[in-house]
Amino acid sequence: MTPKLSNQKPQRIKPAQLVLLTLSILTIGFIQAAQTPALAKDKDPAVVISISGTGHVNAEPDITYISSGVVSEAKTAKKALADNNEKMQAIFEVLAKTGIERKHIQTSNFSVQPRYNHYRPKPGEEHRPPKIVGYTVNNTLTVKVIDLSTLGQTITEVVKFGSNQLGNIRFDVSNKKELLDEARKAAVLDARRKAEIYTSAAGVKIGKLLSLREGSRSTPRPRQYDLARASLKEAAPTPVSGGEQQLSITVAITWEIEQ
Repeated sequence: MTPKLSNQKPQRIKPAQLVLLTLSILTIGFIQAAQTPALAKDKDPAVVISISGTGHVNAEPDITYISSGVVSEAKTAKKALADNNEKMQAIFEVLAKTGIERKHIQTSNFSVQPRYNHYRPKPGEEHRPPKIVGYTVNNTLTVKVIDLSTLGQTITEVVKFGSNQLGNIRFDVSNKKELLDEARKAAVLDARRKAEIYTSAAGVKIGKLLSLREGSRSTPRPRQYDLARASLKEAAPTPVSGGEQQLSITVAITWEIEQ
């Protein structure tokens, strides 16, 4: 059967009825919201403990870096450079004789600088510009010594054959990465030990790990060698000791506390 269409017009909602309907919806929503528990307030904030730990690893150096150079002075730049080149060539040869490979020798500084005589005018005299009275040539090498047993002899030989600038002796270890990893493990254990002392005294337990951050890393500073202690005619090897190095790592760790 074909449905019959109604000729009745839809009823319009009066403004007063619309206001009452809106208020009813808002009231129902407010009641439902008031009956819903606040989930964020039901959970207490986590109690945490933050502790820093430090790990140390000691090792004997097996690598040494030394800075050796020649400073030459002459009235002309040509003569100063020629003197410097002659002495530096002798140093290269003596380093090769002591077992230092060429790849372990690097030029770290080279300069040619004029030397001035600054005239001080007497009262009433005109000012005179500085006068060049000579030149200074500086050539410095950074040498890597991997056999510490030859270090003293190497220092003595380079001084004897013309090096008049020596310093910045730095001792290092070849397996530094492995040693630092051991220091990291020790730093974490140190932080855990401290945290357990505090939590045990407070009557609580350490919970899950929340954060771990590596802080500072410390390595020994370079040691300086005083050239004044060595004689240019010294025949015996220069006494040098590498001693012991300490590598350190600091970490900061935060745990949640179980109550």
